[in-house]
Amino acid sequence: MPRSDWSKGRLVSARFARTNLTKANLTEAILRDADLRFAIMREADLRGADMFGAILEGADLRGADLTGALNLTKAQIDSAIIDETTKLPADLA
Repeated sequence: MPRSDWSKGRLVSARFARTNLTKANLTEAILRDADLRFAIMREADLRGADMFGAILEGADLRGADLTGALNLTKAQIDSAIIDETTKLPADLA
């Protein structure tokens, strides 16, 4: 599902484990309790997404934009793969 558009989608408890979401548009999506384990989310747009309880273990977030993401924790970020191109919310940068 590379380049898919899920912007403003209500994806509560969605199961995207091991899914290719490269360059997906997830702006302002509600990803509460979503299973994103080992998902490939390179360069995905997650600006303003609600990440409460989302499982990010092993998720590839290199180059992703999480600016303004809501309810994102350091533990979630620490469990994911990020690099210097990943844009984090101000409180986690």
